[in-house]
Amino acid sequence: MTQDKRIAALEAECAKLRAENEALRAIIHGERPGRTAAGPVERTQLQAAEASVRHDSPTADKVALFPSLFRGREDVYPLRWESKAGRSGYSPACGNEWLPGICEKPRIKCTDCPHRALLAVSDDIIYEHLCGRRTFGVYPILQDDTTWFVAADLDGSSWRDDIDFATRQRRCDPVDPASTAEAR
Repeated sequence: MTQDKRIAALEAECAKLRAENEALRAIIHGERPGRTAAGPVERTQLQAAEASVRHDSPTADKVALFPSLFRGREDVYPLRWESKAGRSGYSPACGNEWLPGICEKPRIKCTDCPHRALLAVSDDIIYEHLCGRRTFGVYPILQDDTTWFVAADLDGSSWRDDIDFATRQRRCDPVDPASTAEAR
């Protein structure tokens, strides 16, 4: 390796470590990694943040970790609902939902409502979700038609094989190792 290449490699490593330090400082100061005006945080920075959060970590650290793992639109989130008849689904969270004199559901659909006030993702709603008080989702497709993660519903007894197959078929780099979770 030439001296110029070695210097370039060391400078790149230094920049990576500085970025990781910034992400860790953000966590210490109660900010969310990846939600700064400077732009998206690189995966290596998030891995450092994730590694530092454990079951006995402070609640604020756990709340800050959640949006780094499930990054989506921040200006709106879907809230789970369930009807008395047993139907369920997700709808965009609205600050005026069911308010007397303002919300006219079910006569007027939310999409047609002139008083629609979509709610942005907040630490409070993340905390309520993590505590099990409310269930909210993520709109993973950003307004510029990009995404930070892909979720797939793999049913049946072969779901582990399906995950294996999907992991081997990835065509883009870099991609995080596949994470699995069992849902409802």
